[in-house]
Amino acid sequence: MTQIPVNPHYVFSQPTVTSQYANPVVLNNYLILVANDSHTLAERVAQVNGRLGKLKSNMADAEGRLDEFEQELLLKTPAPANDRKSNKLLDIYVRTLVMGLEDDQRSTWAALREAIQSLKADIVVTELEKDSTYARLNHLKLEADCIKTHLAYVKMESRYGT
Repeated sequence: MTQIPVNPHYVFSQPTVTSQYANPVVLNNYLILVANDSHTLAERVAQVNGRLGKLKSNMADAEGRLDEFEQELLLKTPAPANDRKSNKLLDIYVRTLVMGLEDDQRSTWAALREAIQSLKADIVVTELEKDSTYARLNHLKLEADCIKTHLAYVKMESRYGT
């Protein structure tokens, strides 16, 4: 982030006595730096959005495979009426069925669940990164507006005096 230096000797109550406190060329250069920083952040937002889209796509794929696995398991061994009263009971029943499976099928189920949990964590981290990047981008926009306002004031002051 850029920061505009401030002349500590400038007296706001007596602007005619104090020498010029900002050079318009310097302010224009700061505007260019802010524009470059904004461009870099905009590219980063695009990269983060792309990564977030891939993560969500992978998550949907993993959830679909887990659902298919569990549906096949329930088709082979349907749940009793008592275990279908709530999703939690059905989930417990599916876990009980999985524990009775062979090692390779049990490891496939566990790997799918671990992949989903890992993808959920990655999505949360990526969304936080996206939000912080948007916050920095908004900060740069505000900074550019402040520089433009200050530049307009400096130009007006140099043309018309105080």
